Amino acid sequence: MKQLDFNHCPFRDICFIHHSLYADSCIQTSLQMIEFERGETLFQQDSPAVGCYVLCRGQVKLLHSWPSGKRFLISILGPGDLIGEEGFFHPSYFDCAEALRRGVAVFITRDQLHTLLLHYCTAPLKLDTKTGQLRG
Repeated sequence: MKQLDFNHCPFRDICFIHHSLYADSCIQTSLQMIEFERGETLFQQDSPAVGCYVLCRGQVKLLHSWPSGKRFLISILGPGDLIGEEGFFHPSYFDCAEALRRGVAVFITRDQLHTLLLHYCTAPLKLDTKTGQLRG
């Protein structure tokens, strides 16, 4: 995965993190913006969960593997969606995230989310809206 410059992000209009952090350049400069290729894995099922991704461009599929070896498609996510948000509440990721298309995402750690939630009153509502959309 290639790291990009968050300060010059062309996806500001669709990303709730950009809207929540517009006034805090300190948090913005610490976020990682990454570029990934088709077929690349963002994280593996059961790997340590250290944060989540906000998808800016591309598509990512979430897959769950069962002990029998079968893999099931959980969902296909696109721009504006959260990927791996369980990383804020659990020690490991529930599923595997694989890129269906070349894309760009912002990675946010647990500590960064904690700061976001403490300082920006609209961020929890935006996060809740996004996670609620994913869970149907």
